[in-house]
Amino acid sequence: MDSNNDNSNMGWANVDLLTDAFERLLNYTQSIIVMRKLIETAKPLDRKKLILKKLFSKDKFKNQFTKSEISTFLFGDKDFIESWRINGRSVIITSDKELLNNYSSELSLLYDELPATFKKKGTKKKIILRKQFDDWFKKEND
Repeated sequence: MDSNNDNSNMGWANVDLLTDAFERLLNYTQSIIVMRKLIETAKPLDRKKLILKKLFSKDKFKNQFTKSEISTFLFGDKDFIESWRINGRSVIITSDKELLNNYSSELSLLYDELPATFKKKGTKKKIILRKQFDDWFKKEND
């Protein structure tokens, strides 16, 4: 590398990574910074699925991401997850029923990739989340 080279442009470019490169980065990283960059660049649902699976399966990522980060990543709406009532007894409730219908694919994807401890047993058709899901997130003010 040229010593006179300006490194101010070093970093992540918003390019569509090849599937193989994306999967390698995702599979071998333990870095929160890399995960954030993958979250920022992942668009197709199949890639979002892989990221969700990794995030929620590794304890290292617990309390590292806020609800608004994951909500923006998955739904394109930073307040959507925050609007849910999460109590382990009721189906998630939000004031905007249209959003629930518009994001049914994303909701199913999220629910399918969550660990069993985050969701109420025997609720495949209903999305009932437990307090463990809420506790996984980093608090917005931290």
